[in-house]
Amino acid sequence: MRAPAVVMAVVAAAGCGTPEEIFHVRSGDADMPVWLRGDRSSPWLLLLVHGGPGGSGEAYQDAGGFRRLEERFSVAYWDQRAAGSSQGNAATAESLALERHAGDLDAVVQLLGQRRPDQQIVLVGHSWGGMLTAAYLEDAQRQARVARWVCIDGPTSFPENEQLSREWVIAQAQARVDAGDDADRWRAVLAWYDEHPEITPSIIYEHFQNVVALGGLVRDAAALEVSASPSLVYLSPFGGLATLSNQQATIDVMVAQGDAPDSLLRTDLNAGLSGISLPALLIWGRFDGDVPLGMGERLLQRISTPASDKRLVVLERSAHAGYEEEPDAFAGAVVEFLSSPLP
Repeated sequence: MRAPAVVMAVVAAAGCGTPEEIFHVRSGDADMPVWLRGDRSSPWLLLLVHGGPGGSGEAYQDAGGFRRLEERFSVAYWDQRAAGSSQGNAATAESLALERHAGDLDAVVQLLGQRRPDQQIVLVGHSWGGMLTAAYLEDAQRQARVARWVCIDGPTSFPENEQLSREWVIAQAQARVDAGDDADRWRAVLAWYDEHPEITPSIIYEHFQNVVALGGLVRDAAALEVSASPSLVYLSPFGGLATLSNQQATIDVMVAQGDAPDSLLRTDLNAGLSGISLPALLIWGRFDGDVPLGMGERLLQRISTPASDKRLVVLERSAHAGYEEEPDAFAGAVVEFLSSPLP
């Protein structure tokens, strides 16, 4: 892969509490935006690797947890290939392979290292971004380019995760039946799971609808702390239509592949997790039904990071988005993790 190239750089600070630098990274057939925000004087630079696939890094700027982190650290928000406001002819199966994403992440990491040589990079992966950062870190050479890892509700094996998620839904649905809460509906759901002992790619959407209905994605939407900034619309290349178009194209290629052997939803990284040894903070929502807590507990045991340098923090009132559901607890865990001395 050729060296990353900056194809646009601009500073847009009007109306914002902190300076914001926006530039694009070119990696192969993708031009991907990166937003740099927060406290430039911090020794830490957090690189947010968003969820999805097909999400947007820029959307996390509105989350209360990340606004709090910007008060203490530099934070880089990156839109992955064929996601968010990224551009280029990248929405193909070959282009969207996990290894291509990991190569893009490496291009972003190296460029940030060149632009901010006085700061140490912390990978922060949420959901699908947790899997992507794990895949990145399983390569020793890449792992050496970053200082620490924060994984937020991130699966490392889709087959294992979907089994855990299936068990979570069954337990929650049975609890609804026992409580007489719309019992007929949840009995029908339990019967559906009896007919589907495995969550395969072809039925993932039906399963996901049950996760959402049971509060396994967001436990209490009314409690979310989200405050959109006018700069998101007027002082950035963010485009809602482009984001939606990219998201659909990415889902069509990466997720809607039926039961093909090479489907993303059959990816399993567990065998290589023992190669990860850098300091790690795992943050999980107690009520996450999409990537259940058991996934985080197993990840904690599988990485080779010394026990003193790894920790699993459980957010007791959150599902899959603790940075929005419990922003103070989320940010506090990250601040504590980064308060230890630099290596």
